[in-house]
Amino acid sequence: MELIRQKVQMGRLDTRLSDVQRFGRLLSSRFRTVPVAQRGRIVIPEGFREFLAVEAGGEVMVVGAAVCVEIWHPEHWKKYLEKAMPRFARLYESLAQ
Repeated sequence: MELIRQKVQMGRLDTRLSDVQRFGRLLSSRFRTVPVAQRGRIVIPEGFREFLAVEAGGEVMVVGAAVCVEIWHPEHWKKYLEKAMPRFARLYESLAQ
């Protein structure tokens, strides 16, 4: 685990994001069924808030990710976009070929 964490922090797995996400999902298997309130709200369970580093009453980003939604800490999402967007055109072209 530590080796993978180091590679992620060093950016060495940036091009394998889907593999890293799949690995994380299977490894952690963290899921929980939560009810949707009448106004369409959900409560993010405490363990997930801790993982996101978001306090109760804080804000998160809900991001559409093609086949699912992801919940991000707003600052982490902003940093991800700043890093990923300059490579967007190249990614699009490689997928369109």
